[in-house]
Amino acid sequence: MDRLSEVSGVEVGYEERFEDHWWTVIRVTWTLLVICMLAGVAGLFGRGPLPQATAHTGSMTVHYEKLLRFKTPSQIRIEASGPFASEFRISLHGNCFQKAQVRSVLPEPTVSTPLDPGATYSFPSTGGGERMDVMISQEPGAIGPAECRLENGAGEGVDVRQFILP
Repeated sequence: MDRLSEVSGVEVGYEERFEDHWWTVIRVTWTLLVICMLAGVAGLFGRGPLPQATAHTGSMTVHYEKLLRFKTPSQIRIEASGPFASEFRISLHGNCFQKAQVRSVLPEPTVSTPLDPGATYSFPSTGGGERMDVMISQEPGAIGPAECRLENGAGEGVDVRQFILP
């Protein structure tokens, strides 16, 4: 141990080993803070560019977030290409229906049929019947994994896997 100088009965100066150790602790702490901040901006704790996902099947594309926050609204956007007859149907199956409560569906479905667990929504075909966009707004009410299968009326399906963070 380094000897400190004494002035009027008070030790003054510094201990070099302690100072080096303390600066190491400070650098590690700052590095961890910067890593956490960058992870948050990137979306590893919820919203951001990294948790965005897209799933495709034949005529349907689904855009959703892989990481959700408890009690924070989220959206699933479905793009479907036709041609559609008189209506377009979409079915949601799985525990995502219980873990993330559906708040609204746009456009407004003409018919909503409950499933166990899930629901089927029917939409009128638009003028040309070539393209249909559906927005499902949900609010997670439970923490943990949520899995859902979205199927269109033609039997094509997409699996959506999400994780709800506290």
